[in-house]
Amino acid sequence: MNIPPIETRYAGCRFRSRLEARWAVLFDAIDLEWQYEPQGFDTPFGPYLPDFYIPIWGAWMEVKGEMPTDLRREAFFADSVAQRYNILAGDIPRPDLYLSYGSMARLDVIYRSEVGEWTDSRTYGGWLGWEDCGPEFRAALARARSARFEHGEQG
Repeated sequence: MNIPPIETRYAGCRFRSRLEARWAVLFDAIDLEWQYEPQGFDTPFGPYLPDFYIPIWGAWMEVKGEMPTDLRREAFFADSVAQRYNILAGDIPRPDLYLSYGSMARLDVIYRSEVGEWTDSRTYGGWLGWEDCGPEFRAALARARSARFEHGEQG
């Protein structure tokens, strides 16, 4: 079943989906500066507007409800533009499953620009360079997973 995304407002941005807004809640909860859709790019496979840019990491993030089957546009972007590129596929991770650095198989796949390949995060390890797996990070995951935007709520 394909459920259409629900446009959502959070932190002064209009997100295309609640899932994107929940990722922004997580980034805020861990004090990670983010920019939402700051720049679009032309690719041979059509225009591309990555969801997030994380300045401190120099990383672009794409949020997907599920992993896309055609990654040509994303691969071109990762090879041609991005120094670091990650696809965040699926829901925000459950805090009770996040036990230690490298143990959370949250990302279906990330693009490792340093070696030019897509890699399953379980073999690459870690969560986008975030090394603190303690209660504060698990609380941030819980906050993002429980963020509600119905009836004017702000996450």
